Amino acid sequence: MAEVGRMTRPASARRIRVEVKRWQHLLGLGAWSIKVVVGPIAGGHRATAEVRPEYREATLSFDPVAMAQHEDSLVDTVIHEICHVLNWRLAKLAEDLAGKNAFKQERVREAMEDVTTFAQHTVAHLARMAAQTPPPRRGG
Repeated sequence: MAEVGRMTRPASARRIRVEVKRWQHLLGLGAWSIKVVVGPIAGGHRATAEVRPEYREATLSFDPVAMAQHEDSLVDTVIHEICHVLNWRLAKLAEDLAGKNAFKQERVREAMEDVTTFAQHTVAHLARMAAQTPPPRRGG
């Protein structure tokens, strides 16, 4: 189930890896190799995703201290970064169309964050609904 609560202290590297593995499986990315890096991230980012679709590989980086300072939800942050993996094809197309135009590149980056955040919210909502819905009755 997607987490509603916010972090008030840093999550452990183990807990982050467990959540990534869980959501990787739930979102159908079992064939992908997803590396998890935990620690400070350049530029002050709280989490990042680097996707290499040609190899079905991704590196997800998390800074649990920065995440706790912003009271981020661990599960929502993990879902968001994994959604970048799901959206790789759209991101690549948009980047190709933007070319070397700095204005278009920034617009693409903003749009991809919006698309990824929408996907994150959709996944989290569906997880909450699934957790509240009783399983279907057998027979009858």
